[in-house]
Amino acid sequence: MKDLELTEAPLTVEVALAVASIHLTHGDPADPFLAASAKVFDLTLVTADENLVRLPGIRALSNN
Repeated sequence: MKDLELTEAPLTVEVALAVASIHLTHGDPADPFLAASAKVFDLTLVTADENLVRLPGIRALSNN
């Protein structure tokens, strides 16, 4: 099996400020931080949450 290259994204001031640009209608408080981290660090977010997969401005990959 091939190893995956994973990147840990720290919580930075830039991420905290980018949270304001993330507009989600559901109430999971961690999701805006996940999306903002993907946006700030230009990462692909892998998630089963279809709300995040459909979010404009970030790259997301559904793991469903």
